[in-house]
Amino acid sequence: AVVSTQSTETDLVKNGHVQGLRKSLWTEHIGRYEEVFDTPESLECVHRVREIAKQNWDSYVKKEIDDSAGHLLLYPIRVKKDGEIKPNTVGGHFPDTTANILGAKSSYLPSRLTV
Repeated sequence: AVVSTQSTETDLVKNGHVQGLRKSLWTEHIGRYEEVFDTPESLECVHRVREIAKQNWDSYVKKEIDDSAGHLLLYPIRVKKDGEIKPNTVGGHFPDTTANILGAKSSYLPSRLTV
C-alpha cells in the first residue's frame, strides 16, 4: 500500500506532484484524460470513473475482440446492503476460467492472506 500526502497550500494542491502522479496513473489506466478527473473527490468524478471501468469490463467479457483504450475494470462483485459480497457473473468465475471471483481459502497460505 502507498500513502501519498500533499501540502494544503492552494498553489501546491492545484499543481502538486501528487496530483500530477494521479493524473498520469489515471490517464494510463483509464486510457484517456477528462477534465472531471481534476476533482477526484467529486461524485461526478466517481461516477465517471465507475462508468468507464464498467465499459471496459463489458468490453473484456465480449466474445469478439474489442479495442478498449483503458485497462481499468470494474471488479465483478456486488455488495448487498447487509454487507454480503456476491459475484456479479454467471457461475461466479472470471470469463474463460474456473477462477472464483470471491477467491478461495488456501490450504498452504496463512488465512490472513486469503480471507
